[in-house]
Amino acid sequence: MYEGVVTPVMVEAIQAQHRTEIAKLTMRLVTYRQALEDAGIEPPDHNEDELLSMWQDCRAVISTASHFVADLRSAKELLA
Repeated sequence: MYEGVVTPVMVEAIQAQHRTEIAKLTMRLVTYRQALEDAGIEPPDHNEDELLSMWQDCRAVISTASHFVADLRSAKELLA
């Protein structure tokens, strides 16, 4: 991680890079959606509430897994 003064030029560069990555991901989704439709598969469309719920569920699973792994490491150290 960069330590020091962050200039406006650096912030603009980071924002431009982020916008580029978002554009790439958006185009990837468009391409996948088109491939599904071309194969005769109706892509799932979820509303904002469903997407937020799915994101929260995924976040909870990742957090639980992270805590579990940390506890395993602690238990392994105690056994050693």
